[in-house]
Amino acid sequence: MDTWIKIVFLVVMGALIGGLTNLIAIRMLFRPYKPWKIGKYQVPFTPGLIPKRRHELAIKMGETVKNHLLTAEGIQSKVTDPAFIDEITSLVKTEARGVLESDITLQRFLAEQLNVSNAEAVISEKAKSFVQDKLNAILDEVKEQTISELLPSSMTAAVDGKIGGAAQFIVDKGIAFLQSKDGKETLSKGIDAFLAERGMLLNMLSMFFGNVKMVDKLQPEMIKLLKQPQTKETIEKLIRQEWEAAQQQKAGKLQDIMNAETWIEPGASQIVSQLPITNLLHQPLDGIPDQYKEAILERFIPRIVDLFMKSLNDRLAMILDKLQIAKIVEEQVETFSLERLEQIIIDVAKKELTMITWLGALLGGIIAVFQALILMFL
Repeated sequence: MDTWIKIVFLVVMGALIGGLTNLIAIRMLFRPYKPWKIGKYQVPFTPGLIPKRRHELAIKMGETVKNHLLTAEGIQSKVTDPAFIDEITSLVKTEARGVLESDITLQRFLAEQLNVSNAEAVISEKAKSFVQDKLNAILDEVKEQTISELLPSSMTAAVDGKIGGAAQFIVDKGIAFLQSKDGKETLSKGIDAFLAERGMLLNMLSMFFGNVKMVDKLQPEMIKLLKQPQTKETIEKLIRQEWEAAQQQKAGKLQDIMNAETWIEPGASQIVSQLPITNLLHQPLDGIPDQYKEAILERFIPRIVDLFMKSLNDRLAMILDKLQIAKIVEEQVETFSLERLEQIIIDVAKKELTMITWLGALLGGIIAVFQALILMFL
């Protein structure tokens, strides 16, 4: 009987020692929080493992989060997930619908939500800059192209068809001018200037025949010359040659002739001045026509969300690098309360830690049984 009491006693003591040892070992992960000292000597195993290695733990946790948990690849898979994009789009639509159905004006919305107090000036300046950039981009793009490449074929065909009429118009206007009083006086002055440059003999002839008679003789002949079919054909041929030569000119040369840079800014200002920016800013948002609201909600917002997600996806690695996730985690762990950290770990792994304690007790009891059996046979 005494033997069995001794065996039970050994088993109970072994279990207590094993369980208590594991419990103390678990507690020593955190306790004590600060080193214990006897005089100038520090007590071994103080502070606990986690408080003692807190800095190294913070660094390793930061690296783990950066390299294995919060990675660019993991976040990219989320932001490119169609279900996630649909969820974000739906959320933005809901918020936008609430704003669009309110009586707030766009100017007030920009001032309150985006802190833009001078919205009209800002929008006008942005619009002007946008138009200028577009005009400059268009001019740079077409600079090396010829006029014929820029003009639509229907326009060049139309101009070609109008050249004959233009030649006839010039002839008719020339005849009408020569038949008019102003035309006759201009012709007379031209004869005087011509004869003045030809010396004394021609001046004597002018005095002999009289200028008026020469004008009367020359005027009908010039009118008759203009009425000749060959005159119209010659003018038409010259116009066509100039038109064909103009079509082969590069747009850049035309821009230089027209000094395009001087009218881009005034042109952009004129275009922006025609935009109803003031009316738009002072109109309540609930007064926007339903078709425009639907266009904003169903077309504009999905595109904006899609563009934002694509831009975020393209720059995610850079953003995470700039955020320095590892450094943030390290700093947070460094400042985290040890008491709170201990409580979190115990709460999360309470069942497992209890099992470890009981496992120690079980192993202690089993070892005690073997010890007792060995003592019995010795």
